[in-house]
Amino acid sequence: MRWIGSEKFERRWFDKVRTLGPFCLLLWDNPYCYEPTKNGTVLYRGIKIDDDIISAFQKECSKKEKTLCSLQAFTSCSRNRKEAEKFGNVLFIMIVKHTFTVDLQPVSYYPHEEEELILPGVCFTADRMEFDKRTNKHVIYLNLIQQHRRDDDYQVSRYSVNSKRQGDAISRTFDAFNRDFRDAAAHDDDLFLRLGNRGRPGFLRRTVDRLFRRREGICRTGCEDDYE
Repeated sequence: MRWIGSEKFERRWFDKVRTLGPFCLLLWDNPYCYEPTKNGTVLYRGIKIDDDIISAFQKECSKKEKTLCSLQAFTSCSRNRKEAEKFGNVLFIMIVKHTFTVDLQPVSYYPHEEEELILPGVCFTADRMEFDKRTNKHVIYLNLIQQHRRDDDYQVSRYSVNSKRQGDAISRTFDAFNRDFRDAAAHDDDLFLRLGNRGRPGFLRRTVDRLFRRREGICRTGCEDDYE
C-alpha cells in the first residue's frame, strides 16, 4: 500500500489491484482489531535514518501544534527496549494512546524479541526528542493514535500541503509514512458497501470514495485499460 503513488513501483502495486480491496477488508475486519492495545503501552523500534530526517523530526518536535502523520504499512517493533537498542542510530519510543497492535511473541521464532506489530493506518505525532549518550542514539517519542473520525481528515491532509518537504523526509523513516491516503481498487458491490462503512477509519473511507469515482470513469490513471 505504501507504493501507491510511487512511479518506481507503480506497476508492481497495480498488478495487485484486483485483490487490494478484499485485502483492505480482511486487514480491518480481523480478530485483532476488536480490542485496542492497552492505553499507555510502550513500544520501541530501532532504525537507521539519515541526518536530514532527524532534522525534520527535531523541527516537528519543537512545534506546539503537533502534526498527525500515518503509518501506511505493517510496522514491526518491540516491547523490549534493550532489543530495539541493538539496531540503528535512532530509537523510537512509541506510547499507545488508542491503537490496534498484534502481539507476535507467541508465534515468533525469536520470542525473546517480544515483537509487536503495528497495523497500517495507525497515526502518530512526534512529541519530543533527546540524545542518549549511553547508547549514542537519538531518542524520539511518538504518540500512537488510531484515526477513526471524519473530522481527523483535515489534520492528516494538512501535513502534506503546508509541510511537504519536511513531510517527505519523515515519510522515508519507516519506509511507510505517507500522509496522502491514495486510491486502491475493488470491483465487488458487496465489498464496496462494506468498505464504505462510515465506522471505518479515514484511510479506508477515502479509498472507497476514490474507487467509486474511478468506477464511474471520473478518475482514470491510464492503467485501467489493462484490466478491463
